[in-house]
Amino acid sequence: DNTIKDSLAPTFLESLIEFDSASVFVTQFEVYYRNNVDIDASATPTLYELYHDIPVAVIKEKNERRNTWFELSVFYKRYEMLVTGGIISKVSSKQLNSFLGASIPFPDVISSNKKTTTVFVAQNKSGFFVQERNLRNRIKHSSSFQWAAISKRFKEKGFFTINSLEITNSPNKKVNLISFVL
Repeated sequence: DNTIKDSLAPTFLESLIEFDSASVFVTQFEVYYRNNVDIDASATPTLYELYHDIPVAVIKEKNERRNTWFELSVFYKRYEMLVTGGIISKVSSKQLNSFLGASIPFPDVISSNKKTTTVFVAQNKSGFFVQERNLRNRIKHSSSFQWAAISKRFKEKGFFTINSLEITNSPNKKVNLISFVL
């Protein structure tokens, strides 16, 4: 889908999302097309989240097998952008915390609001790369879509999530074989 390359990646990469107690600088995200399994079978149904004409960032608490974590998504029109890399700045301190992956270290940061429309987009658009999303299930057709966007500036500095499909020069030959098969 050209929307990711033409609109979403240049607009939302290196954007700043502001909550009451913290801000998040976005360096990478994965895009999901909402509520249409014919287009994106990998997307989680979000029937109770409206389609927004302005970006709305939402922190979601997730649970699986007694593990709890937080994810940050930006909802815009029919798209959900799951933030998978960035830098968190707490209002109460000068400390910056970076993260890679969908699990974001929010528990001690979040106060009252878990939803915001305060999303500052960069005026100077930076370059970016696209790649396949990091999914657990590679059987679905949509798993081959290059719907993950990464800031060029941060990828060149080594701050990005490695895609399991692109591991080919590992010293471990089994890892190379598994990546090749995937």
